Amino acid sequence: MFSGIDPSMADPVARDEHPLTILESALRYDRIPVVVLLVLVPLISWIWIVVMARDMYGPMTGASAWMMTAVWDVPHLLLLWAMCAVMMTGMMLPSASPVLLIYGVIARRSAQATGARQLYALAAGYLMVWLVFSLGATALQRLLAAFLLVSPMMEARVPSSVRRSCSSQACIS
Repeated sequence: MFSGIDPSMADPVARDEHPLTILESALRYDRIPVVVLLVLVPLISWIWIVVMARDMYGPMTGASAWMMTAVWDVPHLLLLWAMCAVMMTGMMLPSASPVLLIYGVIARRSAQATGARQLYALAAGYLMVWLVFSLGATALQRLLAAFLLVSPMMEARVPSSVRRSCSSQACIS
């Protein structure tokens, strides 16, 4: 009746093979790693942001204690950049998720072999733009702090030279 059908093809697990592991099952579907990354990366970013924010408006003895330094050397600047980059990743990657998922479908249909690579390249390029933006934001924050226009907590300040040159009522309004 079904002369050209191999009976072992109907069973996803061949009789002499072991069942697939969870990882092997997940890797069979190329969309799962993308969705996991689009959920896990922002989630981990937000966890770090929340931990730092709670400490920042609390005792300042934990994750954000490094911000209260008088000397901004390379390690402190890298931490400031990392904080900005993590915030950008946590906020901007979810907004790009629909585009990345749609692009993934289109790339897979047009070029089966390179579809996943194209999708990861688009996501990496998108994140790279925000990481470079974070470099600019870090430089701007340090520049504003050097001119005493912002506090270490990023609150606006009026420089003492401006404060001395105007009357108290005229500068407030």
